[in-house]
Amino acid sequence: MKKIITPLVDIVLCTYIITTCFICLTEFNNWQNKPIAVTIIIGSAYIIAIALNRLLGTKIGVISGVFNLLSGPLLIIGAIVCIALLDPWPVKIIGLFLWVIIMFCLPSFINRDKE
Repeated sequence: MKKIITPLVDIVLCTYIITTCFICLTEFNNWQNKPIAVTIIIGSAYIIAIALNRLLGTKIGVISGVFNLLSGPLLIIGAIVCIALLDPWPVKIIGLFLWVIIMFCLPSFINRDKE
């Protein structure tokens, strides 16, 4: 049962982080309040994750979960940005290639503690 509950709780917690951060970044008018709001959201998520790690007995990875939820949109948006903003065609191809390499290698750097 823990094998089913833990990934669901991880997805719900990471969705909470992403959604509330986007809401705070769009709703606050000045940049002084935005970092404070994001810090409070991430801090509350870590407190929730620590409490759930004690209750469930398994590790909930907040950073790896957020990256797993955002990796698909980041891959697509990064590819579009590389094609749209970089000027000569060879630089577009090189930038696109580097972005895909970074997006596929970044999870191995984030999940080092699991190995």
